[in-house]
Amino acid sequence: MLSAICEAFGCTPSQALSEDWDTVHRVLEYRAAQAAVDTFNQKDRKTAFKRLEQNPGLAEILARMQRAQMGAPLAGADLAAEGADVFRAHAAPVEGEEA
Repeated sequence: MLSAICEAFGCTPSQALSEDWDTVHRVLEYRAAQAAVDTFNQKDRKTAFKRLEQNPGLAEILARMQRAQMGAPLAGADLAAEGADVFRAHAAPVEGEEA
């Protein structure tokens, strides 16, 4: 985890250890949510879906985002599959592709 934080923020381990972990966690969650949104909005649906398959954490974030919008509990049994379903149901189809 420390290595991932150092890579994400471009800092040394001693610098990372001196940071507020709650803030670091929130920043990393925000970056992951932004990556999920960017994937969802990607014009090439096939590439976007492949990215979701390769990064189930992004699909889980999409599921939690939809649950939050609906006021539903954020926890679930298979959020990665649910997120993939969200993508299939709501991502705009590419011109000439069936929805």
